Amino acid sequence: YDDLNINKFQSSKKDILSFLPTNSLPSNITLPETLSASGRIKGGMNNLYTDVAINTSLGGAKITGTLINITDKNKARYDLAVNARSLQLGMLMQNPKLGLFTGDIKIKGNGFNPQTANAIFSGVISTVTLNNYNYTNIKANGSIANKMYKINASIHDPNIDAVIAANGEFAGKFPGVHIIATIDSIKTLPLHLTPQPVTYHGQIDGDFT
Repeated sequence: YDDLNINKFQSSKKDILSFLPTNSLPSNITLPETLSASGRIKGGMNNLYTDVAINTSLGGAKITGTLINITDKNKARYDLAVNARSLQLGMLMQNPKLGLFTGDIKIKGNGFNPQTANAIFSGVISTVTLNNYNYTNIKANGSIANKMYKINASIHDPNIDAVIAANGEFAGKFPGVHIIATIDSIKTLPLHLTPQPVTYHGQIDGDFT
């Protein structure tokens, strides 16, 4: 159990790797070269409260909330708010299709296993880079309970303007999806989706796994 008020903490990739257990860091995760943190951490792995701001050479984030039984995917409980600023997701996750991410996300619920999870989330994404395009003005919220999920999202970007609602279930061998999308416009060439310019307006209503 710890109760820490952190005025300022600084470290580096080399330092972190020196005390992490061997093979505990996933191979597809890159640690930032430098990081600093300030805030408060109280509790232990089974009941943790955090209000910490982290700044790194790959972006920054503030994480506020509670984590209970976080190592148990079925019994875990969480209530978190994450405020990310200019996180370099592509480098952190070693995915060249991803880039900078700035947004605010809240999530509250029980469990990480889709078969048993009960949770809600909401998010406002100011900017996220995908496939070398910088998407802006994305909002989303959703829930999962009793193997059923719902997601509502909207995006108002210069090259894609749409409202999307989706729902489905995890009960079968493959998750099911029912999606309704009202697309005011999507310009595929700037989004790097097609090699020729295509502009689409319309409604999409579909069911698939």
